[in-house]
Amino acid sequence: MKKTTHNFKKPLRRALAMALALVMTLSLTVQAFAATSNWPATGDTTVDRYIQNSGTFYNGNSVIAPKYSSFGGFINVYGVRKGSAANAYVMTPTSIDFGDLKSSKNNTADLELNKAYDFSKPIRYNVTSEDGRTFFAYAFAAEATSKNTWTDADTQELLGMAKLFTNTFYQIYLEMDKIAASKTEIGSYHPANADMLGTLGYWLGMSTAYFDLDEGETSMNGNRLFDSYEDKWRIGGDDAVQFMREYLQRYIAKKGYSQVSPAALRVIYEQLVPEYLAYAEQCRIKEPVIDRVTIGGSVGSINTETRTVTVKLPEDADRSQLTVQVEVGTGLTAHSVAGSVTDGILAYQVTPYDPAYGTKYNALSATWRIVIETGTPDNLVTSFAVTADDGKTRYAKINETNKTISLNLPKGTDLRAITPVVTHTGTEVKINGESFTGSGSFDFTNSESTPLTLTVTNSNFKLHTDYKVTITARKSSENYITAYKLGDAEGVIDGDNIAITIPYAMDLAAVEPEIAISEFAVLVEPDTLKVGENTYTVTSEDGKVRTYTVTITRTAVARGRQILSFTYGAAAGVIDQVNGTISLVLPAGTGITFAPTIRVSDFATVTPASGEAQDFSKPVQYKVTAQNGSTNTYTVTVTVSQEQAENPYKADMESLVSKINQRYSRTTAGAWEDWEWMNLGFYQKKLGNLDDDFSIAECIKRLDTTTNVAMTNIDRKIMTLTARGIDCSKLSKYNNGEPFIDAKGNKVDDLAAVLYNYSGGYTINGPIFALNALDMGNYTIPENAVWTREKLLETILNHKYLSDGFGLDMVTMLMQSIAPYQDDPVYGERVKAKLWEGFDIVMNSFGTDPFDNPFGVQWGGVYTSEGASQIICALSAMGVDVHTDVRLNNGKDSVLTSFLNYADFDEGYFAHSNTTPKNAMATYQGCYATQWYLGFLNNGGAGHPYSLYYHRFDFSRKLSTEADITSFTLEGKQGVFTTEGGDNIITVTLPAGTPLNDMHPQLQLSDYATILAPDLTGGVTFVKDTKTAFTVQAEDGKTTKTYYVVVKLSDKEKPSGAEIYTDTIMLKDANILRDLDILGKNITTGTDSTDIELLLDAGKDTSNLMIYARLSYGATASPALDGKKGMNLSDWTTFTITSGDGTNTRTYRIKATARTQASISAFSLTIGGTVYDGIIDNKANTITVSGVDDSNLSSTFFAPDVTLGPGTKVCSPAPGLPQDFSKAVQYIVAGDENVVSRTYTVSVLNREGKLISASGSGGGDTPVPPITGAKITAFSVLGVDGVIDQSAGAITVTLPAGTDVTAVAPSVTVTAGAVVSPVSGEVVNLTAPVVYTVTLGEDTSSYTVTVTFERSVSQQLWDKLGDNTDVTDHQTSHTKRDWS
Repeated sequence: MKKTTHNFKKPLRRALAMALALVMTLSLTVQAFAATSNWPATGDTTVDRYIQNSGTFYNGNSVIAPKYSSFGGFINVYGVRKGSAANAYVMTPTSIDFGDLKSSKNNTADLELNKAYDFSKPIRYNVTSEDGRTFFAYAFAAEATSKNTWTDADTQELLGMAKLFTNTFYQIYLEMDKIAASKTEIGSYHPANADMLGTLGYWLGMSTAYFDLDEGETSMNGNRLFDSYEDKWRIGGDDAVQFMREYLQRYIAKKGYSQVSPAALRVIYEQLVPEYLAYAEQCRIKEPVIDRVTIGGSVGSINTETRTVTVKLPEDADRSQLTVQVEVGTGLTAHSVAGSVTDGILAYQVTPYDPAYGTKYNALSATWRIVIETGTPDNLVTSFAVTADDGKTRYAKINETNKTISLNLPKGTDLRAITPVVTHTGTEVKINGESFTGSGSFDFTNSESTPLTLTVTNSNFKLHTDYKVTITARKSSENYITAYKLGDAEGVIDGDNIAITIPYAMDLAAVEPEIAISEFAVLVEPDTLKVGENTYTVTSEDGKVRTYTVTITRTAVARGRQILSFTYGAAAGVIDQVNGTISLVLPAGTGITFAPTIRVSDFATVTPASGEAQDFSKPVQYKVTAQNGSTNTYTVTVTVSQEQAENPYKADMESLVSKINQRYSRTTAGAWEDWEWMNLGFYQKKLGNLDDDFSIAECIKRLDTTTNVAMTNIDRKIMTLTARGIDCSKLSKYNNGEPFIDAKGNKVDDLAAVLYNYSGGYTINGPIFALNALDMGNYTIPENAVWTREKLLETILNHKYLSDGFGLDMVTMLMQSIAPYQDDPVYGERVKAKLWEGFDIVMNSFGTDPFDNPFGVQWGGVYTSEGASQIICALSAMGVDVHTDVRLNNGKDSVLTSFLNYADFDEGYFAHSNTTPKNAMATYQGCYATQWYLGFLNNGGAGHPYSLYYHRFDFSRKLSTEADITSFTLEGKQGVFTTEGGDNIITVTLPAGTPLNDMHPQLQLSDYATILAPDLTGGVTFVKDTKTAFTVQAEDGKTTKTYYVVVKLSDKEKPSGAEIYTDTIMLKDANILRDLDILGKNITTGTDSTDIELLLDAGKDTSNLMIYARLSYGATASPALDGKKGMNLSDWTTFTITSGDGTNTRTYRIKATARTQASISAFSLTIGGTVYDGIIDNKANTITVSGVDDSNLSSTFFAPDVTLGPGTKVCSPAPGLPQDFSKAVQYIVAGDENVVSRTYTVSVLNREGKLISASGSGGGDTPVPPITGAKITAFSVLGVDGVIDQSAGAITVTLPAGTDVTAVAPSVTVTAGAVVSPVSGEVVNLTAPVVYTVTLGEDTSSYTVTVTFERSVSQQLWDKLGDNTDVTDHQTSHTKRDWS
């Protein structure tokens, strides 16, 4: 039994008033607390959550015996020589070594040391990790094996266990499936135990038999005995046994012996594996109950129905010095959430958890009240139970008046050795004078004539209580009805008579009575129920019959027709029953349309109904109808105060904010925290604020602008800088015109553009805080940005509340971001609806607790201040006052006062909870929430929405319309700019012989301009003397300008390029002459040199690598980059590239770094009740789910189960969020800065090998043969692919209605070696058909490109009417018109 002890000598100021839920920081990521791929002892060594190591036994400085096999930490086998005597198995562990890993080195075990154990039999012991998780392991000794000692008899014995191994694997998979199919609820399985068994099975297979397949042999998942052949073990049977036997034969043939002796394997499979199976089956999620509460030596009396514990203390007890001990069972935790001993009432949260894995089931928690009364402490037996031979536990009747305990067990039960389970409120129990601690048995054979005496003693208060205990074992003579209910009505039992009063309108023919009777008794009920007397008989086990008369009475028809109360939140109407009027006065700023709560006479109804919103701008009439049909009418008048009341806490809040920020100004520079700098910025309100040693360089140095998984990191840095009045769209103006450098060496000038062009993965907090960040500085966003304000708003508004796994926190953060758009002409109505939906979620999250505080919500079972901070921000942004709004106060407390009760006004801090004062996160969140609320008050208070974030500074500007290429360099040759017939021509002359494929031009563009086409992330292929279009787009996202680059070759030119084409770099392990995959490149380009970090998979040797790279034509590298010689690239190696003409050199530094690459280790979808596992290809970075039956699918949106690989912490989209798999979906995974991110492409295919579709026809296309000749193979406009008819030479592109196609740059792909005119990326006008001509040698083809537009909904409706002309008077459009 676990004890939780708390000392409440120094309770927080007003600790009983709860704040709301703990909120996450901006850097919030999804954590899979049930990341079941690493459980329990065999997981990834980088994860600190897992036990990992069950220990090695030592005697002195030596291992007790060689540990020759460890079954994943579950079972450790120590070896003794073959033929050893029995005493060789007797060993004395003096210490246990758990290794040096942080995650396991502080493990402990409950094995008694310095004691001799016979290891010929398994020794069970429990391992406990540093954080308290515990699990059991086994150790035993067996004869060690080797090739020299292995015999044919051993082989035959091993083969003879094939059926044992097969059946064991079958049982493991059967239990895993049972667990996987169960719901997470009280009494159900711990989900992690499925993976525990899977891990056990894996190690059973690996330690029983494993061998490498021969060359040419394949198996989908390798050759692991347990999981590679899962399908066989799940079916079982003779075929599986035969396969197992053949596998074992091959294993012995290859290895020559088994690494574990057959005798040891038999012990493991027959004795130990069943223990783990039993554990998984029997260790269930516990009901959250308290077993015992002790305060000052007084034990409380427990009422499980009301979840209340009552503790009595003497009048003279000094409560300020008393501690509280709360005891709960294994698999439960208890912690204080409110109250103190001095207050006389406490609340404890009891939460079930997995004792081995550590998962807490917060949703299954229960809150218990501990009530402290003055009086003589209870000294009672609270429960007396016996578990009989039938396995059922029966509880005795305890008569406190007569101090007797009586229990009848099933007839025939042997009463000579009964071990009862006694719970009590004393310090000691004796039975017949013998101390009883839970073990030992007593003879109750003659207790009916000579009862045993049970004595409860409380030595703390010198209390003694004697009970007479009788236990019998005969046929029960009990024949009682112990409870009788009809609906919600409960019967009153008086002897053999039961009286029950039911509502006037209850239909007795439709109600089923709920009746409880004595054990072993039989009940006979009447055929039908009627008002009046009904007869029941109860027959006891020994045949005694008792007759009960149940008298049913209906309540009289009700005549009451009054409104008894009319309230809106804390505001109560004044009711004049004589004149039938109700007057209600509301605070200033309160909306005049609301839903009042109305209480009427019993059984009466009111129209409009209670909870139905009404417009009270004019009087509203309510009609009350009594049960007998009579009516009464009331006129309700609502008045809203015209003046805002002065907030009594305003001066205190201003002082609190000042103290916090004064401390931040002294300390934040030395301990960087974005939110503290942000708070200072909000407080100081200065443009270009570099006070308090704030450093822009330090801020940017903490950011990776190339991240594809952490949108919120960019959000937060922009918010930090903008709060301090720094323009993030032009940071160079704060650095003498030079950009700043980020964590990866990238130059950063327009950080706002980095954010609005972010194209990586995200969870919903990414767009939420992106909108906050961009709005904070009113940054201008071009129309072609990846994230326009419109897209951000659409993404946020379309997000379903509470679907993200972040709970109430994300609800309030989302509300904060969209609130400034309440009056937006486009989004206003949707924003308001979303805000009020969020408001209802906030209101429903408040729970009534034992301390009369209706505003307490919890995070992880603890009342905290951080959630209140976010709610204050969200509601203030709506224009709702968290202090005066009648829904948010009860006339005594409010959301604001609950929040301020966590404030330390003297020193300037906020507490996280009532037991965690001066918390950094709570303080910075509390600080900006207080600043937000003060701004709200200064802005006019209730009815006047206010955002601390929105438009703090105006860094908007007119977007540039310049779209020039100002410099063009190719292979060291400068382009010559000319005009020809109105075209902008750039001519570059290169040496004859220069290959023109995959070239890398260097361009300089107008400020903020970007290349629209071609794509420069890869190489560009030029054709001699042929125009290649380069289209530049200005910052405004509209203006474009096309340049035509013509490459000429001349014998007179000398090669002057000195570049490494970084996309051509290849590595080979010089030790084994094997090509290595380069996972990624970090390239930092300076004025004179470039650093290239090549990222390899973990474990790769970087000290002897061959490196190849393509160079500029004619250039040379020193040392050579020809891939012929191994070199040490574990540190920076300098390469000098010299142009062919010797005029140019460039320095490169290259090193190779081995890192873990983020990965997905398991991916599955449940579709139509069938689980489909994905095939993961970590070479191609693909996941393929095949064979899906989509014939009856109504949707292609499914939520996958995703297991992250070692070191992987982030997955976007988040696991468990539905995605549309009618198309390929990309999943981005990442870890910390030492883990290389990875992007998987997930394809879900039906039985025909096509992408699934809701119609079952497949979302993908049928494969077509390769296209040859002068052909266009792909054509797209504005990201939309055209449909190519090769036979007709036609291309059709369908775009949304209204799309502007007067100046677009189509992307055109042609067959290898062909050229096309107009060229790919050339801006054309597609309002009329345009002809594209493809040339390949003498072969030419022409294609007519036509743009059509999607028909609007209204147009489609007219079409439908045109199809249906058989209804008279239809207004019909008989001709389908070209609405484009």
